[in-house]
Amino acid sequence: MSLAESLEDIVGREGLEESAHFPGLPVVAPADDESARELFLFAQAESKSLRLFGRGSKLGWSPTPKQIDFALSTHRLQGVIEFEAEDGTLTARAGSTMGSLRDLVAERGLELSPDVPRPHGATLGGVLAAGASGPDRLRHGPGRLHILGTHALLPGGEITKSGGRLVKNVTGYDLHRLYAGSHGSLALVLEASLRLFNAPRERCALRFERECLDEALGLAEKISNMTLAPRTLTLFHSGSESSWSVDVGLAGLGAELERNRCRLAQFARPDERLDGAAALTRSEELRDREPHAGSSAVLHLASLPSRLADACEALLASFEGRALGKITIQPGVALADLALAPNGGTTEDLARRLQAARTALTPLGARLSLRGAPRLAPNAQNDCIGGPALALMKRLKEAYDPTRILASNGPVGAH
Repeated sequence: MSLAESLEDIVGREGLEESAHFPGLPVVAPADDESARELFLFAQAESKSLRLFGRGSKLGWSPTPKQIDFALSTHRLQGVIEFEAEDGTLTARAGSTMGSLRDLVAERGLELSPDVPRPHGATLGGVLAAGASGPDRLRHGPGRLHILGTHALLPGGEITKSGGRLVKNVTGYDLHRLYAGSHGSLALVLEASLRLFNAPRERCALRFERECLDEALGLAEKISNMTLAPRTLTLFHSGSESSWSVDVGLAGLGAELERNRCRLAQFARPDERLDGAAALTRSEELRDREPHAGSSAVLHLASLPSRLADACEALLASFEGRALGKITIQPGVALADLALAPNGGTTEDLARRLQAARTALTPLGARLSLRGAPRLAPNAQNDCIGGPALALMKRLKEAYDPTRILASNGPVGAH
């Protein structure tokens, strides 16, 4: 019996699929927890390795593992299990899209965090596994802090529970937060409970045009040092040779909102102001906008906000002729994207430039990763993690998945 036939026996014909993300490999999409468990037990018994994913929106964030026998998608594990609007909590299955959950809670005056780009193409489990955050991290903090609990399927076939569905019921070790950012290397999250937030009553979006990156970064630093608590702070290359826009999203009650807007206007006059629904639309457009359309790969820089100007200069020195596209300021970290031209140089040249950039960025405490690129060695595509952090990650991988059936693209999950 072929591998595809064995998998079809477990999930049925409707659960056996093909995916452009994994050409030539069978892809299974279980419809319930028990089918997912049987797939894990099959992989253990037959010494097969599998790759977990939702709808594939985060697969390009790190290199593809070298050895995969089949892939498992959670997109059929959909649905809301429990929604307590009065308590501000939501429990949903891992394949539910962030967009559908966001629309549901919005009907009750609540909002979901993180507010990730293109939410209707991102699953709850995928966002959790990628450790993703959105521009609302500036107000709410990283997404992993809002995970109240999970039900997770371990590689050995055990379904475990961590945390709870209500804030008051969360006890024990925060293992559910350990899965955030693990990229599917430790377990398959089957369901997750999230803390919700009250949606802002009023919104305001302000746009400031600046002639160059240095001026835009200077304005962003001033705004960050104010006690405004902006909802979002995004810098975007405006399209001309050097022009940048600084977009500030404010939210709150009318008097507070107007007071913060006036404080900003004291030292910088906005070039555009939007209110209400128009401000929300602007925020979503910036959230979803790609650094450069048509690019084949994107360099993702993470730096302390105070070192961002130096980090950007070091990055651009290694990639002459390219321009930064989008910068997002978050608590304790600034994220910048630089798009690479399609077919822009050989793999060897790209690896050489990456190494040169990382050598310059290391003294600044900045990290650089490559997303959506041709396959490189894992230590070339992602920053190498060493020392105690890598040792701990290896111990966790050995404890959770000693037979390594979960093929992931992290430093300890790749085969």
